[in-house]
Amino acid sequence: MKKKIIIFIAILCTIALLVILSIFIDNASKSSKTTIDKEKKENTSENQSKNKLSKGFQERHTYYKTIKCPVLNDENIIGYIGGSASGNIQYIVTKNTVYVLNKSKLFSNDTNCKSIITENFDSDIFNTSCDWGGCNIETQNNYYTYSKTDDKTTKMEEDMEIYYKSFGRFSKLGNNVLKDIGTYINFEDYVLILSVDNKIKLYKPTFDNNGNEIGEYKDINYDFKGETVKAIIDNYIKTDKAYYKISKYATNKDECKKYADVKCQYEYKIEKAKYLTENYDKIAIVSSNEIIDKEGNIYDN
Repeated sequence: MKKKIIIFIAILCTIALLVILSIFIDNASKSSKTTIDKEKKENTSENQSKNKLSKGFQERHTYYKTIKCPVLNDENIIGYIGGSASGNIQYIVTKNTVYVLNKSKLFSNDTNCKSIITENFDSDIFNTSCDWGGCNIETQNNYYTYSKTDDKTTKMEEDMEIYYKSFGRFSKLGNNVLKDIGTYINFEDYVLILSVDNKIKLYKPTFDNNGNEIGEYKDINYDFKGETVKAIIDNYIKTDKAYYKISKYATNKDECKKYADVKCQYEYKIEKAKYLTENYDKIAIVSSNEIIDKEGNIYDN
């Protein structure tokens, strides 16, 4: 009799253990599912904006990181300039101000970008050159400097204006040019510029015997078919409807590659960037190194 009671108790204990184990497994499964659903939701939220970009774009450009910078929604961005060797500091230029962009740290305004301008410009920005120490900024009528050390923008004195005009780097290149973008697209010292008739030209600064800048122009014949050029950043051109890329090719490719004494002769062509144009309304900046969309997602280019 005692033996039967012991066996009965053992069976009850086994059943109880199985029930407890079943409950534990069920709870663990629910917890795991909740965690997976949460991670899936977070991942979906994180990639929601990136998934808005076309499949062709995502196949060709790798997502890098996301930054907070409201100015990326400004329709008047005309420049994007590297300011540090590490690549973490850039400058975003709009028609009437300049922003410093720190891709690794937030500023006190809780975003990755802030305006560096403390001076009210008299007209739209014409050209800007920035490096690790600050910026030189040219409007249609005056010159300004921004010192990163002092975090201050000041108008340049008249003698400095004369120096820069004589030096040629910030020259308006006569009445022929609307914007001197300052983008070197090859090793022949040509700079990419936009003329007042909405044409893209190559310009090489040259001087006469008296030190006057005369310059050498090379036309690139391309019909934008009614589109207006809004910005040129590196070798990318943004119109009001599309993105284009300028590249060079050797007209005597076979000969100059084969013979040591034959110099390559280059021509330049402009082609529409299909996948950038597909995402025109979503992209804020395109440069030779990276692409940034309006929500702050950065992609390798």
